[in-house]
Amino acid sequence: MNSNALKDAVAINDRMAFIWEFRKVDPRMEITAMAMFMAVLHLLNKKQGEPLYIGEVSEYLDMAKSTGSRNMRYLSGLGARGSKKAAEDGGLAWIELETDPDNMSRKIVKLTPLGAA
Repeated sequence: MNSNALKDAVAINDRMAFIWEFRKVDPRMEITAMAMFMAVLHLLNKKQGEPLYIGEVSEYLDMAKSTGSRNMRYLSGLGARGSKKAAEDGGLAWIELETDPDNMSRKIVKLTPLGAA
């Protein structure tokens, strides 16, 4: 194996380890939910206390709003899709969704203490 192939194999292994960390929580967690949660962490840090909306996260990931909303429900305590575990315990409860008081159709995304851990 040449050095470039070895570097590529190591990089893939590192990414797979990252995925399996998420899958320790829910073995059936989809990549889109993982990406959504990581984007929430990044954008909340970038916004420094300004509200973050589901639509912003979906747009950041170039993801359909419906996909973003479905994954946000899963990441929140609503457990709207996914594994048997999510259905049993109501979702992951890593984020909470609050209705924007200025626009009732928008949801503000916040981390829960569990999501911040």
